[in-house]
Amino acid sequence: MKRLLRHFFPKKPTFQVDHPSPLSRDEHDLSYIHALPPEVLQEIFYEETSRFTSYQIVNYYRSLFSIRSVCKYWKEVVDTTPRLWTGITSSLNQNILAMALQKSSTHPLYVEHAGYPDGNDAKLKLFLAPSAERWDRLGYRWTYDSNPRHEVLSLPLRSLRYLKINGTYGASHNFPLDAPVLDSLAIHSFSLDWTSLSGLRFLRIVETPGPSTAELLSILKASPQLQYLMLRETRPVYPNPDFLPSVVYLPQLKDLSMISLPILPLSYILDQIEAPGLQRLVCKEDGSYTGDLALAIRSAGRHIGACIPPQEEIPVELWVCFQREMFRFAIGGRVVDYWGTGWNPFTEGRRLAHFAAFVERIDHNLCQEVQVLALEGEPYHEGAKLLHILHRRFPQIEELLVKDVGDAGFDSGEICEQLSSPGLSEGAGEWLFPNLTSLGFDASVELAYERILSLIEIRKGEEQTKTITQLNVTGGTINPKMEQTLRNSVEVLDITGVRIVEED
Repeated sequence: MKRLLRHFFPKKPTFQVDHPSPLSRDEHDLSYIHALPPEVLQEIFYEETSRFTSYQIVNYYRSLFSIRSVCKYWKEVVDTTPRLWTGITSSLNQNILAMALQKSSTHPLYVEHAGYPDGNDAKLKLFLAPSAERWDRLGYRWTYDSNPRHEVLSLPLRSLRYLKINGTYGASHNFPLDAPVLDSLAIHSFSLDWTSLSGLRFLRIVETPGPSTAELLSILKASPQLQYLMLRETRPVYPNPDFLPSVVYLPQLKDLSMISLPILPLSYILDQIEAPGLQRLVCKEDGSYTGDLALAIRSAGRHIGACIPPQEEIPVELWVCFQREMFRFAIGGRVVDYWGTGWNPFTEGRRLAHFAAFVERIDHNLCQEVQVLALEGEPYHEGAKLLHILHRRFPQIEELLVKDVGDAGFDSGEICEQLSSPGLSEGAGEWLFPNLTSLGFDASVELAYERILSLIEIRKGEEQTKTITQLNVTGGTINPKMEQTLRNSVEVLDITGVRIVEED
């Protein structure tokens, strides 16, 4: 509160009086507050109380009534500001509930209702239901083990835009929602009449048996403006092979997450969605499928392949990060995080095979546009093979940056060895990344400088490759003699945070 007052009164004014009264500091503050117009006080009160959000409405009113009790002027301002009274919950006592509904006037309401068998349903019928057409946001919780009618969801919610439901496994409401302008839906352990949903912009379904794959695609088709979609630990039924609906076009979809889904429906759903504006895709298999484990990952690769490269004179950059059970792939403004099944150091080759299946689905024209490659993470001695996979799909790389060079990360010597000879690449006489002119390492240990120097010198005299003219190194150590030798071998040597260590 005092911070806000200082914002409106950065410096206290001085008054010339003949006989100043001995006011305390708090009394001085109140005298200035009383000079504030109601509109300013309304903003201050709203700022002070607005930090109480979802499932904290009771605390919100404790704060509001504290402000209201300061003085008659503040009470009048609070009581005549409807937006301060728009949070409603069945956990409030009946007097405050009635007061809030009356003082909120005709403003849209944010409503919380907990479906416990403790009298809340009586409050729902007596106080909340008559205002249902004013509800803008509804948070509904049900943790009781029975299967009631969920009367709150049967009300005419004709102004409702946002609905959040937290239930228990098996809880359901099998009647159509009367919510024609609903555009945001978040559900946890609760089933709805999925066929009644349409026009959504935000959809999150967590730990819920449905919807089936066909029902989900029906929702998506009826929601062409969808921007966010998450399914986590759901069990959508894989459709009959004869069920082949048309592709769902979602031009506004920016964020798509499919977490802990069975591989078959995961792959099928990804294949049915066309999302040209997608920016982030998160996929995680549930590990229960024993067939073709690359099914879903190929479907994920198709999405990143739909990306349109930027039109400006900025090189398209590809970033690949390998971790124990996932990889992150970013290109042309899109990011894919993929958690696979059985990826660990003991399943040699599986992660790389799945990664190869992923990049094979990327559009060929986009692959030709990529000029910058950044590698990061823990390749588990698969760095050399990873280079070959990337070279086959992205042959126009001009700049290579390798991060996390260290014990668990990439090996600078191994990378340089792969780049130093066509005989080690797949394909007779073919060099990896022949257009490479810039090389960078972000290291926590001393690099294999002898191999780096050898690579630079080899490519200088090779007709089938360009010359490496720039070397960037961050971290690690180097001896002064090697530093000077490298400076003589490239046009630009940039070493940042590298300790110069004399040889023993």
